[in-house]
Amino acid sequence: MKSNKQIVLSIITSFLTFLQIVSYGQQLPTFTQQSEYAGLLNPAHIGFDTYHNNAKTNIAIAYRDQWVSIPDRPRTFVVKGEHYKPNSYGVGLMMGGYLVHDEAGIFTNSELRGRIAGTVKLGKKLEEGAFSIGMNTGIVQYRTNLTNFAYIENDPLLFQENASVIYPDVGVGVSFFKKINSSYLQLGFSVPQVFNLNTAFRNENKEFNITRNPHYYFTAQYYKLFNSGKYLEFSSWVKKVKYVPVNYDVMVRYRFAHNMWLGTGVNNSGIIHVEWGLSFLTADEKRYQINYSYNPTFNAQTIIFGATHEIGVSIYAF
Repeated sequence: MKSNKQIVLSIITSFLTFLQIVSYGQQLPTFTQQSEYAGLLNPAHIGFDTYHNNAKTNIAIAYRDQWVSIPDRPRTFVVKGEHYKPNSYGVGLMMGGYLVHDEAGIFTNSELRGRIAGTVKLGKKLEEGAFSIGMNTGIVQYRTNLTNFAYIENDPLLFQENASVIYPDVGVGVSFFKKINSSYLQLGFSVPQVFNLNTAFRNENKEFNITRNPHYYFTAQYYKLFNSGKYLEFSSWVKKVKYVPVNYDVMVRYRFAHNMWLGTGVNNSGIIHVEWGLSFLTADEKRYQINYSYNPTFNAQTIIFGATHEIGVSIYAF
């Protein structure tokens, strides 16, 4: 049974989430370790392990638990599979599939999405650089549970029921990377949610809409390579949604051994980012990887919500 404090926090969380999504807020999942999910953020993205380490296939699962001090908090679960198919004429294909389940208070989204990108090499080998254009398509099921909202029976729009709707969605993106001496520079721009539609929830007597706003993402990575597989990665992720101030992350990751790394960063909303990762190779030329991140917050408005944890497991085939 929930305590009074948990009930109050649950109501606050659901109310804030409702206002955020209905009014203007970010409607897509967010990630701390954005480099691990870059193909989901930008359908044109070609991963560092693909062009530098010659990894052709990547399968991964991940779980994110946000604001752990409150019930009914945002949670995200992701399953992904990606494969790069080279072409001797200079054009390659990056293909991927994603299953994403996202919960936030009274709202739940489940989506099945696929992506494809055409990649044009800038030299004889992919590692020299490439330009890519990509698109993703999928279907999203939106669900909302208003059964526990008090006094909702007198609201002119909301109704005290579970409701779900299914809509299609499309995303587009472009990406570019170039090897410069012993470094890589990579840039990307994407609109992962293109349709500006109203998601209508209705019963026999009432109806309310949630406007699905386009999201605009800009990503940048800079890799400084060292000997023995070591490197420094500097990355940023800038997010813009209509009516919402620009949000951005700045991060640095240091792979100080061939099978281990540490990272840190900050978000402009006052969230600190700390991460670590461990990987190992097997005799059949597969790499198994586990990565974890922790996000304490020092923002006075959200510090009572608690920290955020994110963990992922990946398999790379070369």
